[in-house]
Amino acid sequence: VTLTAFSTLSFNWLQAGNQLLLDKMTGTQEAVAGDFYGVKDLAWARGKMAFGGQLSMMNDKFLPKFGKKNKLAKFLESFDAFQSFGNEFGKEAGTAKKKALSRDSFMVLQQTAEMLVVAERALAMAHATAGKMLDSSGKVILNENGKPAHLYDLLTENNKGKLILDPRVATTGKYAFNKAKFIAKLHGMMKRTNQLKGGFDRVQAQRSAVGKLGTLFRNYLVPGLRKRFGNFDGAMIDIEMAAVNEGYYVTFMNQMINAMLDLQEGKIGAAIGKIRPGIFKSTKNLDRTEANVRRMYYEVMMSTVLTMMATSLVDMMDDEEEEGYVGSYVAYQLLRLSSEWSQFRSTALIDVVQDPTAAANPVRHLVEALRAMYIHLGYKAGFKDESEALYQRRSGRWQK
Repeated sequence: VTLTAFSTLSFNWLQAGNQLLLDKMTGTQEAVAGDFYGVKDLAWARGKMAFGGQLSMMNDKFLPKFGKKNKLAKFLESFDAFQSFGNEFGKEAGTAKKKALSRDSFMVLQQTAEMLVVAERALAMAHATAGKMLDSSGKVILNENGKPAHLYDLLTENNKGKLILDPRVATTGKYAFNKAKFIAKLHGMMKRTNQLKGGFDRVQAQRSAVGKLGTLFRNYLVPGLRKRFGNFDGAMIDIEMAAVNEGYYVTFMNQMINAMLDLQEGKIGAAIGKIRPGIFKSTKNLDRTEANVRRMYYEVMMSTVLTMMATSLVDMMDDEEEEGYVGSYVAYQLLRLSSEWSQFRSTALIDVVQDPTAAANPVRHLVEALRAMYIHLGYKAGFKDESEALYQRRSGRWQK
C-alpha cells in the first residue's frame, strides 16, 4: 500500500492540484449551505491565509517541533484539525535531516494542499463562533474593536508561548464553551468535506472486508456516500456533530416529490418554496432542509459549469496547431473536477466499485514489464518469434 502511494502520488502535482481545487470547492459548498460556517466566515479565513497565514505556517508544518512558533499552527494542533492526536510525536523529534528524509517528504505537494484547506476550514469554523462566546453571566464577549469576538480572537499566548483561552470565556456552567464539542464538530465537518483521516475513523470503516476494500485509496467514498445518501434508511442522528443527517440527495428528492404533490393540489407557492433554497436568506438563518437543497444545487451547478469550460477549452486547443502544457493541465483539471463532482450521480460510481483496489496496479505493471522484457530479449536471442515481439498500431497520431 505504501509503495503504491509513493509510486502514484509522490511529487505528483497533477493530483495535488486536483486535491487543492476540489477541497476548496467542497469548502465553498459548505459555506453556501451554512451548516458549519457561512460565506463571510470562509471569506475571512481565506483572507487570513492569503495575507501571510500560509507562509508563516510552513516551518511549523514541514519541520515540526514540539513547541510550535506560529499562532495558527498552535491553534490547529490544539484543536486537532489534522485529526492526528497521538500519531505525530515520533516525527517531531530528531534533527532537520531526519525530518527531511521522512517518507512524508515525498508527499510534500499533497501535504501543502491539505494544510491550506484544513487551516482554512478550521479558521472559518472558529470565526463562525462570533456572538456565541459568552462569559459566565451569559453576555457576549467583545473584541478590542467592540464587535462580538470569535474563538480565534480569544486565543492568546501566555508568557511561555502556550495557547490559552481568554479567561473571560465561561468554561463551566450554562454558558460554557465546550472545546471537545467544537473538536468533534470540526472532525465531522472535515470528514464530510474531505475524507476519513486519523486512525480512529479508519479503523471504524475497516472493520469488515467490504469496508477495507471500500476505503483503500478511496477514503472519500464512505463519507461521500453518507453526505449524499445518509445511512440509506432515512434521517439519522450524527452523534459526533450533534445533528440530524439525511443526505442532501435524499432531501432534494423528498422536496421534489412534495413539490409535485403540492402542484397537483394547486399549491404553486408551496411547491416553489419546497425547491427554493432560501435564496434571499442569510446562511445563518437556513434550516437543515434548505441547507441540503443548496448543497445539491451547488453540486449540479459546478459539475455543469466545469463540463462546459472543459469542452470549450478542448475545442480551442483542437483548433491550435501546437498544444501547450498549461492548456493541457487546465483541461485535465477541469475534466477531472467535473467527473468528481458528478460521480455519485453517474455510472462512474460503478467503476469505483468494480475496481476497488489500486494496490494491485504496481504489481500488475511489474508483471507486464517483466513479461515484455522476456519477449524482447527472447526475440533478440532468437527463441521468440517476430510476431510476438513486434506489432503495428492500427490507429493513432504516430503509425508504428
